[in-house]
Amino acid sequence: NYAYFLVMAMALNIWQQCCTMAASMNVIGETGMKSWLQVKASGISRFKYFSSKSLAHLITFMLLVIPVYILALGVFKLPLSCGLGMLLLFTLVFAVSLHSVGTLMSSLANNAVDSTRFGMMVALPSFVLCGYTWPIEAMPGFLQSLVWILPQTWFFQGFNYLSFKEPGWSFMLPYFGGLLVISLVCYSVAAVATAWMER
Repeated sequence: NYAYFLVMAMALNIWQQCCTMAASMNVIGETGMKSWLQVKASGISRFKYFSSKSLAHLITFMLLVIPVYILALGVFKLPLSCGLGMLLLFTLVFAVSLHSVGTLMSSLANNAVDSTRFGMMVALPSFVLCGYTWPIEAMPGFLQSLVWILPQTWFFQGFNYLSFKEPGWSFMLPYFGGLLVISLVCYSVAAVATAWMER
């Protein structure tokens, strides 16, 4: 039933695009401003500064997605085969992964406009490429491997199982792991890139 299959996925796609755009300003939104000189002069730890800002982003991302789940699951009665706790935890890990990708884009950009462009280049095509609406197996060979570097692929594939199959924790571990690996890589590269640009 495409009403079940697509409605919440489309809402989550809009949510993930907004999250990516917001995260794309994480670093350049500070370092690209003259006020960054005041932040540096204050002596505050960069790690503490950006960690606090990132935590605020993640809390906001989760507060934005909860009404989507309430409407979809509570009001429209869309199917959910897993427990709500697993869905929320999986969504949180995805939000962290999205934030890491946006932060990476932000750390590599020369200005806020470029950062937003980089974020859009990832966020917009990701729902089409993630395999949710078009099977990954039907894509060209080079794309079948490439799409797995996108956190959206891990999330929407896992979300499909959580909605309809009741997969269990052991089945979902690779999906959690894929998102966490993306987060670790992107945050690490972003930290190195930010430190290098500072020098």
